Amino acid sequence: MLILQSISGPKDQQALLAEFDPQPGTWVVSDLKSKLDLQRRLMTSRDFISGESVLRASELWKILLTRLRPDIQVVSKEFSVTLISEELSARSEAWAQSPGAAQTAYKYMGQLMPILSHPEGSEMMSAWLEKHEASKIRWGRWFQVCTELWAKFLDRGIIAAPWVSGVLVNEVGFEKVWSRPLIFDLGAEMNQVEADLIALLGNFVPITVVQPRPVWREEYKRSLLAYEILEQKPKISKTVFSTGDSDPDNFQHREYRKFTTMLAEVKHAVATARTWLASGVAADSIAIASPDIETYWPVLCSYLDQEGIPSQKPKVARLHGFPDIAQWMSTLRLRTGGHGESDLEVSLYEHAANLPTLSYEKFKVLFSAVYSREDLERDSGLAKLYSIELNDSQLVDRDTFIAWSLKSLPETADRLRIETILKKLFSECPEITTLQTSRWMNYLEELATRTEVRIRDGLTDGVSCINLESCENSPASHMILLGLTESALKSGADTAILFGDIQSLASEFGFHLQSQDQAKLEFEARWVIDNSSRELVLCVPETDFDGAVQAPAWLWVKGTQDAKLEVEVTLPDRTRWDEIQHASIPWIAGFRKWNKDRETRLQNSLNEDLGFAELPNYAFEKIDRLSASAIEDYRKCPFIFAAKRLFRLSDLPTLDLDVDPSTRGKLLHAIFQRLTHEPMQFEFKRNDLEQVVELARAQAEVKIYDERLWPSMRLRYVEIAQRFLNFEKEWRKQFPKTKTLDREVMVKGFVDRETGELIPETRAGAITFTGMIDRIDTDDEGNAAVIDYKSSASRLKQYGSWIAEHQLQLLLYAIAFENKLTAHDPQNVVSAVYYVARTMERDIGFKIDDADQGLFVCEGQKKNKISLSARNELFREVTKIVQSVIGNMHVGRFQPIPYDTKICTTCQWSAVCRAPHLNT
Repeated sequence: MLILQSISGPKDQQALLAEFDPQPGTWVVSDLKSKLDLQRRLMTSRDFISGESVLRASELWKILLTRLRPDIQVVSKEFSVTLISEELSARSEAWAQSPGAAQTAYKYMGQLMPILSHPEGSEMMSAWLEKHEASKIRWGRWFQVCTELWAKFLDRGIIAAPWVSGVLVNEVGFEKVWSRPLIFDLGAEMNQVEADLIALLGNFVPITVVQPRPVWREEYKRSLLAYEILEQKPKISKTVFSTGDSDPDNFQHREYRKFTTMLAEVKHAVATARTWLASGVAADSIAIASPDIETYWPVLCSYLDQEGIPSQKPKVARLHGFPDIAQWMSTLRLRTGGHGESDLEVSLYEHAANLPTLSYEKFKVLFSAVYSREDLERDSGLAKLYSIELNDSQLVDRDTFIAWSLKSLPETADRLRIETILKKLFSECPEITTLQTSRWMNYLEELATRTEVRIRDGLTDGVSCINLESCENSPASHMILLGLTESALKSGADTAILFGDIQSLASEFGFHLQSQDQAKLEFEARWVIDNSSRELVLCVPETDFDGAVQAPAWLWVKGTQDAKLEVEVTLPDRTRWDEIQHASIPWIAGFRKWNKDRETRLQNSLNEDLGFAELPNYAFEKIDRLSASAIEDYRKCPFIFAAKRLFRLSDLPTLDLDVDPSTRGKLLHAIFQRLTHEPMQFEFKRNDLEQVVELARAQAEVKIYDERLWPSMRLRYVEIAQRFLNFEKEWRKQFPKTKTLDREVMVKGFVDRETGELIPETRAGAITFTGMIDRIDTDDEGNAAVIDYKSSASRLKQYGSWIAEHQLQLLLYAIAFENKLTAHDPQNVVSAVYYVARTMERDIGFKIDDADQGLFVCEGQKKNKISLSARNELFREVTKIVQSVIGNMHVGRFQPIPYDTKICTTCQWSAVCRAPHLNT
């Protein structure tokens, strides 16, 4: 017998439950939290209850299927989708190979299962589709695919959990496998397929269906369609149960709040819970609910912990988030044909115990940009380590794949975590299962992603953190609903089967397919809000955690209108975390029970970071070697010098499609060096210039991302080399005394710590000074020009701005050459200029305008002209700068004080810098 028990509100449902006897009967609910809440409530008046006294609908269907069809095994969605992917991969159609095809087929199979599992379903559907051309075009192809897939699943003897009810509606013999009376309390979660199945069960066992019939039910006819189906069934009895206490117009217990973000919602929820606790409300009488509580849980959990509020919800972690599992997955992907840079990094460097011979710095240079499998060949050892062992399209059986995958298990792997994954795999994959390697990998990754391990148990007397569908059976008297937005409470359609199609099939064949109702969650929310016995706080955010704009759900807007409220965006109430953040350091230290030393260190560090106190000096007298570029770095910002020379931080250029500026500069230097042998030759054949470029590349150890790109790049450098020769030829016609003394001239000497002078011999306390002069030109009169090659002139300045812009390199090299810090006899430096490769110019720098020499001519009003006395004054000024720099280094002044804070926006070390001005 089937009884429809109508109730008008949540109080009626509670009264019905009070009359329920769990000994002979079974109360069926939709979700796990409701099941646990009902079991806990029933146990308060009993010593024990049967395991079948309270069941989820999905559990009941699985029990019935197991007893009726022991030949069918229920498996996970992940395994089902994996098998569907394998079957679709054998099809020739292009759409079957698309990434989402398997997921779509899975959804269609779930919706079409009552027809697919019917003995004559295929013939009936084929006839129906012929009469409904539009439906055939929309989803007829998917029906054919699902029919073929269902046959494959039956051959394997497996079925996905959501399909169970669709199979049961076509089974017989329920009277042999179930005898307990059933009470179905599923609310809007009951679908049309379950309605048919319940009606079928009602022929053999007493069944009561709790039917929600609020006064506003007409607004949600689609959500309650399953109950209309039951009302049309024969042999049905209808009763109405009402306590008379439902009062949808009672607004006293509701508070409507709007916030800017989801984070603000969380803060207000936690603050409200604390207020209720302080007023005497028990923690287990408080619930924080949402359409999807998992969206809020990571943040909510942290705030509850900081507040000291216990929660019934356990803290869990997905297995794929553990380092050993992540390393295992990365290694397997690489050994089945994957090539991702992130996988390489995780596999190689996740655990210090497994560090490879390839240094991390070199790894970042070679593999920061990886576009294909071929890129692994940049390092032969790495290519061998990750050689493909199982091709992704290779067919392998279950045990072969598992045995192979376990060989790549990290030594540090937690065996319990691995066993958790493998138990799941072995439980639903028969030994004879054979799949492509790529399918096994996808399935294994899905298991690692979906499987959870418990980090911390929930407390039974704590605050409930639940999904919206669990609210109805929650014992909470005080409830906070988060995220009541339109997008959260309304869902989109998964398939192209329209509601009209479902109605037509029902009227013609009696098949009730599950319709894709979009407002079930909204119905559940309104049902909860209609409970006048609860204290409710109803919250909506204007943006989600990603910053996407959200619109309030209509039921929230309607509630404010009915209550005649104008709800503005408000600030959340303060939480314990807010109080701690605004508290003084001594208070926090006392609260956390820190010792005095820890308190002092924290206070000093905060004062330094906020700019209230100077950062301390460090690395006293640690500098024993300097160069021109090091002095420039210190002048720009002492921290830049410290990052490179003290902390040894590296920021090497990475190998990518385009050659980085540093690599281009090295190659140009090598080319120009090879072309400036004395006596210079200016006539080269094309093939000879190509050979020069090739030799220069080998000399500079220039690596190219893809060797196929090198011919076109070489062509560009050959053209630059030809232009360089043409320019040099014309220059030497104009200045025939010019000769190149040397290229790549090593500078090695010392800096006097007291005076800042560059000296060839060491003195007490002197610091080694090194460098490399790109080129020195001389004439027959003992004059010299110091030259520095640059690719472009974009950041170069004339000598008048060198001190202010901290471009000291040419000045220091000129002094070094005159002061005998090279292997050559010193000569008078009458010019120090940049040689710009792009424009073939050598005019930026200084030239002594009254010097008698054969290296250049001072022309017009150019700003590169300087007198000898002014040049000497410039030398003395840079010497004083060096003296000052060494003095500051000596006492450990490496604070982040840039000469101009604008450089911080492009500084490569700003992420690790503690400059107070970066706080804003």
